[in-house]
Amino acid sequence: MYFMTIYGILALIVYLAVIAAFIYLFILLVKALKKYLSSKEVREEKNVVRKSLGKLLKEHRIQVPQIYWLFQNFMESVQKIC
Repeated sequence: MYFMTIYGILALIVYLAVIAAFIYLFILLVKALKKYLSSKEVREEKNVVRKSLGKLLKEHRIQVPQIYWLFQNFMESVQKIC
């Protein structure tokens, strides 16, 4: 009889801990969703920056071979002079 009472109390404690964990996870989920939904402007701004950075990198890739070619010709002419 005494054993069943202790077992019942322990089971109740474990059950309440599991319920508390699920409530806590639900609260964290709601907070994360609110934060995600309120950050729409920030995401749009990041997309704009990402696109402009992409254009800049594309222009740089186009210019680098030309700069490399000019540098190579310069070095060849310097070697001819020396």
